[in-house]
Amino acid sequence: SLRVHCDAVLCLRWSARLPLMLASGSADSTAQVWNVSDALASGDDNATDACVCNVRGHDGRVLSVAFSPSDGDVLFTGSDDQSLRMWRISEQQHRNADGLQRTARRKKKSKGRKRKAACE
Repeated sequence: SLRVHCDAVLCLRWSARLPLMLASGSADSTAQVWNVSDALASGDDNATDACVCNVRGHDGRVLSVAFSPSDGDVLFTGSDDQSLRMWRISEQQHRNADGLQRTARRKKKSKGRKRKAACE
């Protein structure tokens, strides 16, 4: 299982350009992008290391997520705060359990260490 959201997952979308990349939108007002191949490779039941990035900025539940059909680095989200947002995945922050932030492109794999959601 992939666990980083702090509330119900409301939508999922696979990337057409990048196999095994999955986006999820949640009632916690965030969207997450997952590298499912990392989760499968780890064999961990709680593979939070598979989270490439989380995007924060909506004031309401994220009801829709979609990858750009022409650019695999772009994610669109729609929320019940009446906004649509465009995110460049490589520029987003990922927060781990230690509260450290890093950009998605600098994410390093850590074996044997589980991460928990940093819900605010």
